[in-house]
Amino acid sequence: MARPPLIRTNISRLRLALELNQRAFATLLGRSIAAVQSLEIGRLKLSDQLAGEIAGRTGINPRWLMDNDLDEEPYDMSGKPWTIGTFERMRHEIPHHLKQGDEVFRQRMLELAVQLAQARNQAGLKRVYRAMKNANEALEMGRRVDQLLSLLMAELDVKPDLNMMEEIRYAEHEAERKSQNVLRVMGVQAPSLPPPKPVQGNLPLPMTAQPGRAKGLALVGAAWRK
Repeated sequence: MARPPLIRTNISRLRLALELNQRAFATLLGRSIAAVQSLEIGRLKLSDQLAGEIAGRTGINPRWLMDNDLDEEPYDMSGKPWTIGTFERMRHEIPHHLKQGDEVFRQRMLELAVQLAQARNQAGLKRVYRAMKNANEALEMGRRVDQLLSLLMAELDVKPDLNMMEEIRYAEHEAERKSQNVLRVMGVQAPSLPPPKPVQGNLPLPMTAQPGRAKGLALVGAAWRK
């Protein structure tokens, strides 16, 4: 969705995508025009509750509203691209009395389920990685997890975005930096580390561990598992 000039919030982007003026948008949300204006310029902070209500009326993902990344394309609760067609389908498929109740509840439960699943996965991965006996095992496990994620993303038609790739690049940079710190403590000469390069364009999810990293990490082994 193109971003017109002087747009400060994703709420503004959503209203424009819906092709509504502020009065019609305020009516849709059940808020005053003054409240909508304050939300759009950022004077009034968007609450989790209101983001959930907006999601229940438009089909937008509340996280997209809360993150307020003006360069991020809008997406729905399933992570798929949001369009005005998403809104139109909700209006025709979901009865009015459900839009303000059951649909909001469903979307909040979905977000809670995602948070719970992430917490469970993170806890399990921590235990698995702590059981690794050397850095090569950890890298191999990371490669296998990358492969699983790639398959899931392909199955759900989820494309990696710049934010995701920046997080991966930053994590790799931090891993390299910590490795060098351990190597210096061990008396091993470590080359200086350049800052991470910004990601240009959408990149595929890594499918294999980078062989060059295994050499340095293999030297530190269990020192990583803390």
